[in-house]
Amino acid sequence: MEYQLLIKIGKIVDVEDHPDADKLYVVAVDLGDEERQLVAGLKEIYRMDELKGKNVAVLCNLKPAKIRGVISEGMLLAADDGNRVALITSDTDVGAVALPEGVEIDTDSMPRISFEKFMKHGLKVKDGCVVWQDRKLLAEDSVLYPEREVKDGALVR
Repeated sequence: MEYQLLIKIGKIVDVEDHPDADKLYVVAVDLGDEERQLVAGLKEIYRMDELKGKNVAVLCNLKPAKIRGVISEGMLLAADDGNRVALITSDTDVGAVALPEGVEIDTDSMPRISFEKFMKHGLKVKDGCVVWQDRKLLAEDSVLYPEREVKDGALVR
């Protein structure tokens, strides 16, 4: 499979309760060159104050979706091993683009993709890092990793 994910490092600048869903937040994320609104199902895992100011990995070329009446313009990435969920982060600057080691693509012409197509990429956690086909995802030479410990093989979604 050809790599088709545009993942950027962003900073969560605001978090609000979703007006029509008990388990969802509406999150504003600064991506360096723009701010986006995302709907995230993290309410049972993170408190609002834990999210504000956090650097996160954002799937930016996901087709926008209306989730319970609110537009989501991307997706916060998190690892889930079946017992624990952890947001994906990196020790680099806001706006940095993450790519697998050795992969070079034109990120300016990335197509919008469906959630189903994203899931076919099979991102997972291996040795504490996010990998695609056993290649570490890097943003400006910094690995992407779950900010809490999860088991190897945890799916990133």
